[in-house]
Amino acid sequence: MSQAEKKDRVTLMSQARGMFSNQLGRWAKGEFKEEKRPYGAFRKQLISQFKEDLEVSTASAATMFNNLRKEALANDPDLVLQRDPKIARVKSDRKPGRPSNAEKQKEEQGEAQSA
Repeated sequence: MSQAEKKDRVTLMSQARGMFSNQLGRWAKGEFKEEKRPYGAFRKQLISQFKEDLEVSTASAATMFNNLRKEALANDPDLVLQRDPKIARVKSDRKPGRPSNAEKQKEEQGEAQSA
């Protein structure tokens, strides 16, 4: 790897760091709160910006984002930069597939008694 290639990588990462800090300011102001998934919109915005402005692949842009996110979280422990936690769903007692013969007979008996 030549010196020019190393210099380009550092330059790309420093440019990405500037873009990230700009968007992080918008995140802190709450400009992404109106989105359905605020963190997803923030991440998508940055990755697409990296791809367009820095002319890198999606994988490279995602790696840059992940590294910059780790740096930001290490520098500011109060920063919350993650997906919203999933809401726990109540587990259904319904079994997948077709009902068994015993269940069909119970349903038929219940209908016959109610009639």
